[in-house]
Amino acid sequence: MKYLLNLVVVAALTACGSGDGAQVKSDVSVSPAVAASLNGDRPLSHPETAPRDANFGKLLNNYRLASGAGAVRFDSRLNAAAQKHAQDMVDRDYFSHTGRDGRTVGARVRAEGYDYRFVGEALAARQQSDGQVIRDWQNSRSHDAVLIDRRAKDFGLGVAGAGRGTKWALVVGAEK
Repeated sequence: MKYLLNLVVVAALTACGSGDGAQVKSDVSVSPAVAASLNGDRPLSHPETAPRDANFGKLLNNYRLASGAGAVRFDSRLNAAAQKHAQDMVDRDYFSHTGRDGRTVGARVRAEGYDYRFVGEALAARQQSDGQVIRDWQNSRSHDAVLIDRRAKDFGLGVAGAGRGTKWALVVGAEK
């Protein structure tokens, strides 16, 4: 049943790409030691807590380093853009990279004062832990490309809602 649920969740993920339209491919294999570090199955608590950001950042960077990409650092502006988008998707009952106001991830991060040369976004719904969402993103070629894009230097994570209504938004970027 858990396997079937994971397949359904992965199938429900929408295709994402990098902010500049470039295609990024990934054929990463992860060692058992790194895979074990990705099992961050802490249940959701308050979405804007520093421990959540630190836990997710550790999972993300362990995966990026194992994939040959450099580590990314937490950026409060990207985090604000991601959190606001995740909350908007919950509040207005939709799931899309384009907000109900027509704004894209680029417009959202610029509104937070992040002048990007590269930006990418991954969205997910219904996952209940950092580990679960990062594993689901890894199992989607387009989402995995966002996770390990070598142009990314910073990240922010937004989580909103509860249970089946949980929405996730990961934003990665690099400033000019």
